[in-house]
Amino acid sequence: MCFDITDIEPENARAVCLSIIDFINGFESSLSDEMQAGACLSSSTGTVFVINELGYQNPDLIILYGIDLNGLPVQALQHKSQINLLLRAVPRKE
Repeated sequence: MCFDITDIEPENARAVCLSIIDFINGFESSLSDEMQAGACLSSSTGTVFVINELGYQNPDLIILYGIDLNGLPVQALQHKSQINLLLRAVPRKE
């Protein structure tokens, strides 16, 4: 997964979303080609999932779309001030 970061506007959900993308890109760049970034919201049950898409609704809502390690869809909604992601390496699935 590779996201593009441009034109960050401070103090809104878009800026937070773009910052998350930057962290995911940096983390994935340190992994082998067989691995990808998985994520876990520390405020949830600890379910690890792969983020396929990030969205936002200004001024303060972040939306994470992805799949869990069993291939089931995941969607998480978080206030921008409550985002707390743990990134971890998981095997890449085609």
